[in-house]
Amino acid sequence: MKIYYAHPISDYNTQNEKDNILKLEKLGFDVLNPNNPAYEEAYKLQGMQVFLDLINTCDCLVFETFDFGNSPIPAGVYKEILHAEKLGLLVMELPGSLGDRAMSVEATRNLLKQLGAR
Repeated sequence: MKIYYAHPISDYNTQNEKDNILKLEKLGFDVLNPNNPAYEEAYKLQGMQVFLDLINTCDCLVFETFDFGNSPIPAGVYKEILHAEKLGLLVMELPGSLGDRAMSVEATRNLLKQLGAR
């Protein structure tokens, strides 16, 4: 299965990017990474369209958010997600820093109570 790996450009050429690609490859996926020098010239001419066209060749999109705060999704990554969804592709998120998103037991119980689950 061919996967498009959408991630913030701040993660390009980092150990995190290398680790995530390796994880996906170990799961048996063929990873299409937009951080490829082969796409630089096309990006200068076509902008984001070059990446949307690459998504058209994939079976799935895996994305990563910024790794801080509430894990916001960068505009370019979000555009790629919307395009993949429009194509009917499976879209999955790679977890970032889970510690920032973890709720305390008390906060979890309060939220569940508000949702009517407890």
